[in-house]
Amino acid sequence: MKINTLGFSLLFFLLVASTSFAQKSFSGILKYGVSMIDTNIQKLIDDREMFVYTNDTLSRMEILNDALGPQVSIKHMELKKSYLLLNFLGKKLAIQTNQNNDTARYEPYKIEYKLFGRKKINGQILKKATVYREDLKEVKTIWYFKNIRPDILDIYPGIKGLPADYYLGTVDGIIHYSIISVEEKPLEKDLFGIPSDFERITMEQFLEKVSQIEN
Repeated sequence: MKINTLGFSLLFFLLVASTSFAQKSFSGILKYGVSMIDTNIQKLIDDREMFVYTNDTLSRMEILNDALGPQVSIKHMELKKSYLLLNFLGKKLAIQTNQNNDTARYEPYKIEYKLFGRKKINGQILKKATVYREDLKEVKTIWYFKNIRPDILDIYPGIKGLPADYYLGTVDGIIHYSIISVEEKPLEKDLFGIPSDFERITMEQFLEKVSQIEN
């Protein structure tokens, strides 16, 4: 059994931003569209949606994983702890992820903020920037939420706000994430818990399981 799909690539997209900025507290749900840039790959991999829930201390991300089914990641932003929740060969696993800053892996890495260019979605202000890093191959124009903390998703370490329209490079090609809607509302804390029937393991233990299957 070989696992090498967009969904499996998405498993490792959790990154860490070490710099914090003064954002307003935000609690609610963000909905993103997810699509491949390469038109040839688009024929093989369908567009999908990603949901991000946060109470400004905890975050929960949900997306369909092609290889492993529905995937959930839960993170405590103050404690810098995160888990991936998924079903793997009939087992429910909570995989503790390593939170290492990824900037060094994508040198050169550069963000330029634009003085002009802003828009709103559901009352939230988006600002414009350009980003370059090795996995993107070229400079990309992105948008980010001015008033929402960036480490809810941990994309682009050091960016001044949560990315709203952005790009990531994977082994399957460049993925485009674009915000669809924002709903500000209080969320129940239970949404961010790890169910008792999930086995907690390390990322190293999970990769060992994958390696055994592929061999």
